[in-house]
Amino acid sequence: MLGRHWSVRRLLLSRPRFLPWRAQVQYLEPCKSCVPMALIENFEVSPLNKKSKYVTPFRIHYRKNGVNRCWDGVKAHDGVSILIYNRDRKSFVFVKQFRPVVYYALLRKLEGESVTAVETEPHTPTTADGCPIHLPSSKGETLELCAGIVDKAAATLEETAVSEIHEECGYRVNPSMLRKVTTACASVGLSGTTSSVFYVEVGDADLDLNAGGGNPEEGEFIEVIYWPVERADELLFLTETSTPVSATVVLAVLWFQPTPRAEAPDTESVKTVFGLRTRELAPLEAIPRYQWCTLPLLPT
Repeated sequence: MLGRHWSVRRLLLSRPRFLPWRAQVQYLEPCKSCVPMALIENFEVSPLNKKSKYVTPFRIHYRKNGVNRCWDGVKAHDGVSILIYNRDRKSFVFVKQFRPVVYYALLRKLEGESVTAVETEPHTPTTADGCPIHLPSSKGETLELCAGIVDKAAATLEETAVSEIHEECGYRVNPSMLRKVTTACASVGLSGTTSSVFYVEVGDADLDLNAGGGNPEEGEFIEVIYWPVERADELLFLTETSTPVSATVVLAVLWFQPTPRAEAPDTESVKTVFGLRTRELAPLEAIPRYQWCTLPLLPT
């Protein structure tokens, strides 16, 4: 670890001339004043009474084998997910972001709501005294593949994937670099949408320092996580108390590994991914073209 008060100016002046800025900054820590803290305020939950551009609830009536049936569902977009491998760092490139519904699910549990109480009208979870329950935003952060919804009619799946890679992780790739892994039904009971998973290999030279971090117009704040391949097995043995990890991460890592472990490795839980082992550089406004940066995990 470097000194306690590394400012942006000192980072710029102290980097060796023979190494690129990109390679240097990812191994430095900023002063605490450079790291914005995510703050969740006025978290309110209510029934969806207005039209949404992302989901539309519906009810299906049909007759099967002479029996009248009905089914409730949600109309939603298909999606793409991409497993990104950085060959220079020998690491997967994942994203970390705050997911309101994950945060809300935890609040409901803390309120004491049963996991089977789906029919309960959505409301803001409160304590026994009627005060809203508050938790750190980190409780709603998840580890995911770079991903996005297919919401442009003229774009192919590959073009959508390329756009998401650049928007979220900052890497320049083209459709010919993508390898299709699979397409699966992401929600067989609720929406019937499909998720197409791709794989792409990148290097540090493909990184666009003026991109990444998500789409500000959509309110996204995405951090990039470099996960060493030798620690991939830690992503396959998760529990209810682990850091939330998307199902596509597990699927993609299983696909990537030729022979996954049959049992959990003898290491700390994946919950440490957002803990002491990570050293992250948040956006540094003093550097015009530099929007995000995250350090690889420290050695065990």
